[in-house]
Amino acid sequence: MLRRAQPFVGLLVGACIVFGVVLLCADFFSFGGTLAIRPLCQESMSVDLNPHVVDAVSGPPGEVWEKDWKWDKFDTYNPFDHTHEDYCSAPSGHKLTQRIPKIVHYVFGMRPDFGGKPFNFVHYLGVLSVHKRIRPKAIYLHFLYEPKGLWWEKAKALVTLVKARNVTAMYGHTISNPAHQADIIRLELLQRWGGIYLDLDVLVFQPFDSLLHNTFVIGYEGGPEYGMGNSVMLSKPQSKFATHWLATYAAFSDQADWAEHSIFMPRRLAIEMPKEVCVMPPHAFLFPLWSDHGREVMYSELDTSEAENVTVTLRGADGKQYRALYPGQYAFHIAETAAWAQLKHYNFNYIKRNPTSRMALLMRDLVWDRFDDLPDTPADSHGEGEEGEGDAAEDEGHSGETGDSSGDGERSLEATLREKISQAQAQAKAAVLREELIKLWSEAHPEASQDEQDVVLEQVKEFARADRRQRHRSKRMRAS
Repeated sequence: MLRRAQPFVGLLVGACIVFGVVLLCADFFSFGGTLAIRPLCQESMSVDLNPHVVDAVSGPPGEVWEKDWKWDKFDTYNPFDHTHEDYCSAPSGHKLTQRIPKIVHYVFGMRPDFGGKPFNFVHYLGVLSVHKRIRPKAIYLHFLYEPKGLWWEKAKALVTLVKARNVTAMYGHTISNPAHQADIIRLELLQRWGGIYLDLDVLVFQPFDSLLHNTFVIGYEGGPEYGMGNSVMLSKPQSKFATHWLATYAAFSDQADWAEHSIFMPRRLAIEMPKEVCVMPPHAFLFPLWSDHGREVMYSELDTSEAENVTVTLRGADGKQYRALYPGQYAFHIAETAAWAQLKHYNFNYIKRNPTSRMALLMRDLVWDRFDDLPDTPADSHGEGEEGEGDAAEDEGHSGETGDSSGDGERSLEATLREKISQAQAQAKAAVLREELIKLWSEAHPEASQDEQDVVLEQVKEFARADRRQRHRSKRMRAS
């Protein structure tokens, strides 16, 4: 009987071998016979929970490919003419198993002085965009030193504070640079808990739900020839890619250039282990870039026709609503340090009255429903008793400029404005009120010019109008 079964067993084994070879060939040629970065394999992986295990990788990854970084080609990428296919998004109508938890992590406050860059207007917009558009189960802000100030108080209601691990060493190497500490913390969070990591100066345009079936997601910065940006990352708990990336810190130097482990290393790892990561095209998270040309695209004033076209793109035409500059754009990393010369002048009054740049139009689309509830303080105003400018790049390894602060006088003035406006409306003495407020402001700013006083007068009127609108809404709500 066994002898009669032997031919059938041989045929079965041979068929399995042939079938396996066919699958391998099809897999190879379906990607052009190249070592392209491919979509994730879907099998589960067992990875050591401890990120500090050198054996997680077979030795250090070797030389980082900094020689491939060609700055002059940064601006040649065209999001409407790209050839890099987005493997990461789930096909429309398909429901795949969610592997990445729908939680968001921020890392901030690595130093008591915040590197001279406290929590500011741009950071608040980033948190607000996550709250409105990702709608996560939780938003965690991991910190060593808690932020403070006007914009932090507004954002605090949306986040859960978590004390971060104080990273002072990694594999026996001293870690003292706050940017390197923040990079390590974000990877540890993703490796242990999974979720979505974002820098605070990232604006989100649409939900990330279509990406949550992957095991690790990251985006190119400047095209496939260059590095990958760690300002936006998604990971399932204990992902192999995050574990390997952390293990490369065994060969890390705290004096090394920030980009070596944060930008070039993930590109190298993605090429070495393509099944463990899904890489998005640049415009998904990181385009336009922070180059001179990218800043010109985002902050230059548009004519009326151009501004209308951008508005239609954001609001949607013919039912195509993607609320971003390009189809397939999930978020935009502002890189506020590079753009601070333009960005520090932005406030809600500017966004309401003069939305003629792409950046202002993006912000307007995010906060149009909150104009009456938010103050008109500039982006570099960050809270009472603080000085300096806010900047998310503390955790990115960049240094910011020092700018003007609004000071205690103006912030106290805002509280005084709202209190006295309510009193004046009850007593019908708006004209007298305006004179009082101008006097208060002039006493706090004795060197102010007449033009500056006129600006404050206009702000007083705007506060009054905003207060009236709020009262009308309250009356309508009570009536209904």
